Amino acid sequence: MKVEITPRGNNCFRIKIFEEDFTLGNILQRAIEKSEKVEGVGVVETHPLEKAITLQVYLKEGANIEEILREGAKRARLELEKIKKAIQKSLGEINEDRILSQVR
Repeated sequence: MKVEITPRGNNCFRIKIFEEDFTLGNILQRAIEKSEKVEGVGVVETHPLEKAITLQVYLKEGANIEEILREGAKRARLELEKIKKAIQKSLGEINEDRILSQVR
């Protein structure tokens, strides 16, 4: 995975992530926008023929983009872990139901 981070003026950064699509972009957007130090964040597909997404992040005065991205990545990872556990629990319940129905 290749990532380019480009300053775009006062407190604005463009983060381009290659070989990814809206799935990751939306997860990162939700995670980054939870920071109180972020004014706004949006995600766009770079170009239909280029497999890449771009996040535009607007920071509040004094915020640090490195800190924001690290915190956002951590939030995204934790959210994905919650989803993974919920899926595993649901699959376990399905398997228990199958076993019980076979026993009857």
